[in-house]
Amino acid sequence: MKSKYALAVSDIDGTLAIMGERISDANLAAIRRLQAAGMEFVLASGRHHENMLQFCEMIPGVNWVISAQGGMIANKDQSEVLSEDFMAADLVSEIARKAQKFGYTPLIYSGEGVCSPKDDEWTAFYAKIAKNVVTQVPLKIALTRLVFKVVWVSGEKKILEVKNLELNFREVTHFQTHPHLYEFMPATTSKGNAVEMLARQKGLEMEQIVSFGDGDNDVSMLERTGCSVAMGHGSDSALAAGKIVTSKDDPSSALADGVNIFFERFYGQV
Repeated sequence: MKSKYALAVSDIDGTLAIMGERISDANLAAIRRLQAAGMEFVLASGRHHENMLQFCEMIPGVNWVISAQGGMIANKDQSEVLSEDFMAADLVSEIARKAQKFGYTPLIYSGEGVCSPKDDEWTAFYAKIAKNVVTQVPLKIALTRLVFKVVWVSGEKKILEVKNLELNFREVTHFQTHPHLYEFMPATTSKGNAVEMLARQKGLEMEQIVSFGDGDNDVSMLERTGCSVAMGHGSDSALAAGKIVTSKDDPSSALADGVNIFFERFYGQV
């Protein structure tokens, strides 16, 4: 007999690793435990696909990658792209121009990488914490590209003010994902939708999946998978969505804590 669980899907920043740091030995061991139990391990992040490959190299056996908050589902070398969800060019223009109007630095995530019409302290800040290249590109050139999402970058207090702005963007999902980052993407883009598409491709039910996350952007998959693990240091909405909530004691090994609880309480035989 085997467990009903066949897939384990994990967020990266704040879940798999603290942003800007390596995956802890405890979390790597926990991933190996999931894989040894027959579960395929999948990464699901707001990061660009290319930027996620560094984590694939740290975790043997990872093949499928959900990037840009669910905007793209592909295998590592992109020889198989299951789904891409792009934002209308006029909407990208509106979001990017309002970012600059209100004093934020816009980052534009396209199939060609991350670019920005600005080259300032915030593009440098993002490049450092995400270990990602940001190319300076005039907005009119960026608008010719297929875009997954737009991210606003600024100081912590200023990012908190985004929620109070009257933006009125149509058919857009948006939320804060980091003290310095606020993200905008098509309303059809979510990690939950992406996980469902990948599950269908693999002939799996959502009940056969365990997910791990810490932020508002993880709620859609935490709510819809058979088991879900929220990091104890995560957002209130993530904590409410998780069937398991880990300890707050050590964020760098919270995923390992959640895997232990999962095996103790939820890993049943069918």
